[in-house]
Parts: sequence; C-alpha cells; structure tokens
Amino acid sequence: MIKTYYTYHGELHISVKINKNTIPIVFRTDTDKNTNTGYYTTSNKEIQKALENRKDFGKKIKLYSQQAEAVENEPIIELTPIEGISNWQEAASYLKDKFSISGLFLRGYQSVIKQAEEHGIYFPDLKEYESE
Repeated sequence: MIKTYYTYHGELHISVKINKNTIPIVFRTDTDKNTNTGYYTTSNKEIQKALENRKDFGKKIKLYSQQAEAVENEPIIELTPIEGISNWQEAASYLKDKFSISGLFLRGYQSVIKQAEEHGIYFPDLKEYESE
C-alpha cells in the first residue's frame, strides 16, 4: 500500500523511531505552486505505522491518499489536488461548473469523490459526512 501524507506546515522535517533507529522524514512542497502544503509518500509499512502513531497525526500530519501498489505496466494516475473545498456540496458545485457534470451524478459524498477521481482531481480538505 502506498500512502501519501500532508501537512500545512510547509517543508516540514520530522523523524520517527523504528526499532531504535531514527528515520528522518521530509514533507516536500510543490515548488510550481505557491502553497504551504507539504507531502510525503511511502510504501514502507513500518514508516506508515510510525507516522500514524505520532501524537500529531490527524492534527499536524494527515493522511492524504492511499492506493494499492502499482501493478507492473499499469499506468499510475496522478490526481490533482483542489484545495479550499471543505464539504461535498461545494465539491459538487465545483465539478458541475468545471466539468459540466449533471447533478444526478453528484448526490452525496461518495458520488462526488468518485466523479472527482474520474476527472483526475481530489479535494484534500473535504470532510466526510453521511449524505447518501
């Protein structure tokens, strides 16, 4: 499983302990975009567990995405983050305006997530609510 984590603390440098070894972790920002969001991606299960067991996980550091390991010759689809959208209704409105998606396909959180992924985007600030 490949997991990507994010922080709003920019180019954050932290460390995690694994079997008495200190492992440095650096959250990198996208230099092309003027953003303070740093990202760190790993497929190492021990590092993932150590990150998720930190006291600041869920606050300073959050899970951004997770995906199964890439199958050989299967293309990896890179999703573009759309920040600043915090509920599924705003996300649905964005998808309607940007991609002309019918409201019939945007009736709740899960359907909004699915349509966003099909159009190569995701909403990292989106909070999950029961809606369907």
